[in-house]
Amino acid sequence: MSFVLLTSFVIRLCLKPKSINCSVIKRFIFVAFLGYLLFSLVSLTKAANITEGLYEVLKISLSIIYLFVATIILSKNRDYIPTLIKVVVISAVLNKLTKQGKKDEET
Repeated sequence: MSFVLLTSFVIRLCLKPKSINCSVIKRFIFVAFLGYLLFSLVSLTKAANITEGLYEVLKISLSIIYLFVATIILSKNRDYIPTLIKVVVISAVLNKLTKQGKKDEET
């Protein structure tokens, strides 16, 4: 899913470069997130378990990409905010239910 999201965003950026406002990247949250990613990459050189560190770096990278895409979508059209809130709530409930089911199986 991440690959599809990133690919569709890059294709849209190539086809209509003026339709996407990339000025949101100058916000402090992105600078802080990129600093965190850089710090994680540097700490990867001293990691005892490189594969686990690489997994964390990829997770941070995906979080930055999702935040960037969501910020662009929401800055363009604020009508998506109620839909986004519903999706987050439904995802949280489903996540909790699936984790609760795994706990019941373990005990």
